Formats: sequence, C-alpha cells, structure tokens
Amino acid sequence: MTPQTPARDVLAYAITRGTFDDFVPWMKAIVLDPNTPPTTLYRVMACFESIGMDFDAARRALNDMTSHHCVRCHKSFRVCDNGPDACVLLHTTPEGDEPIDGDGDNQFSCCGQEMDDSGENIECFRGWHTVRREEVDYMKSSAQKCSSKGCGAAAKTPVFKKPVSKRR
Repeated sequence: MTPQTPARDVLAYAITRGTFDDFVPWMKAIVLDPNTPPTTLYRVMACFESIGMDFDAARRALNDMTSHHCVRCHKSFRVCDNGPDACVLLHTTPEGDEPIDGDGDNQFSCCGQEMDDSGENIECFRGWHTVRREEVDYMKSSAQKCSSKGCGAAAKTPVFKKPVSKRR
C-alpha cells in the first residue's frame, strides 16, 4: 500500500510538467460534446466556482436579449453572440462601397495590410463587436463612423468580453 500523495503536490507536478497545456481545448471538447451529461458540466462549474471563477457575466450575457449596435461593422448583435470572430470588415475603397484588390504595392489602401500571395486576403478586421467608438481605428481600417453610415448615435454600454476569474 502506497501513501497518498497530497493533491497540491500532484497538481504542482502536473502543471510544471505541461500536463495542463491542452486543458482549454480538452475542456472545450467536453463542453461542446452533446453527449457530456449536464450533471458533469454542473460539477465542473461548481469546482471552478469553488476556487473563485465567476460565471455571473456569462449568465447575464446569456439572459440579456438587448440588441446592441456595433460601431465598427454596423450590425446588430446580442452580448451572448459576441466573440473573437463576430465582427468582420472587408477591405474597401475610400468610398467604402466595394472590396478592393490592393493599391498596386501589394498593400490594401484602407489599412496598409499586406496582401497574401493569392491576393485573396479580403478581411481588414476580425474581432469582437463593440459599442465603444474609442475601440475602433477609423483611420487604419475600412471601418466607417456611424454618422457616415446613417446609424445615429451609438450607445456606450459595456460589452461582455472574456470572463475574468476572481482569485482568492
């Protein structure tokens, strides 16, 4: 019979040896797997909450049916639908109407991004929707201000981003 190794020692050893390097993809696979029992997911959440992770912002976002206006792409979105790939802008002409192929120097005139070898790099921006004008670079992207798009004044309400864990 071997003596029981303290949990802190086992976890510290596992962390320093890279055991948790694949933790996020592994958790994502479990959470998105429709065959994972809901009771397992509740236990996982309870475990994280017991060490200080706060899921309140996620709960609020999922229950918030308010429609927000993105001041970058000018689409409507709900907080729960926002994410790192939610807002996409294509490279455009100075008039902002049609996608462009480049300015002759293998760079797009809207943002200065290099065109890839195929010339098919058509995204000027990909990221989170925002309601805050100060988060948008109107000079170095194909983003246009709401005033030029006829959107009216955009709200300055906070938008859910990544959950922040509360550490003890």
